[in-house]
Amino acid sequence: MPDHGSTSRSSKLIKLGTGIRDLLVQSDALGLPYVAIHLCNALESLEAEAPMGDMSVGTDGADGAGPLPG
Repeated sequence: MPDHGSTSRSSKLIKLGTGIRDLLVQSDALGLPYVAIHLCNALESLEAEAPMGDMSVGTDGADGAGPLPG
């Protein structure tokens, strides 16, 4: 039987990463560098928490989302 719990968790991690990325763009546009720093740290932590291959935050733009602001 497939483990639906891990699929659901992976999906939630991806959604969380997307939300953090959106907040990061907004904080950068508003000139809030300290907020952006904390959001970058959150993205790095989230990527480290995700199982290998499930999620790539793509801070270098490798996932097609583009580079992080700043």
